Amino acid sequence: MRYGLIFILLSLFFFSCSKGKRYVGTYRLNISQSDLGHYASDSDKYQGLLLIMKPNHTFEFSKKTPFLIKQKGSWSIKTEYSLIAVVNHICLLDCGEGNRENVLEAGSNGNVYIIYPIPMKEKDYVNKLSFDRIK
Repeated sequence: MRYGLIFILLSLFFFSCSKGKRYVGTYRLNISQSDLGHYASDSDKYQGLLLIMKPNHTFEFSKKTPFLIKQKGSWSIKTEYSLIAVVNHICLLDCGEGNRENVLEAGSNGNVYIIYPIPMKEKDYVNKLSFDRIK
């Protein structure tokens, strides 16, 4: 019984670690799928914005924007559990500001998005950033 429990716990750990690999890659901002709020009129400025998710658990945006508090940082996978199973995996982008994190959600097609990303200044928020996988 004891070995069975250890096996289950180790399996859950390795399963949750492998989920992070699906985020590794390069993504381009999809302007038409994003909700840039008052930045929509300046969307040409942000057309080529890339998000690079590296295997060493760091990320980088290709340019600085007012609606993203941090251009570079680290990312991690948070696994939510119920009593008997893994319920969800969430990718967190560290914003370095008092444990504030942007949540990177995975779409069903391999693309990712951020809902209400943390901006540099409170007035610079946007509602949604959608990124298409390019690598």
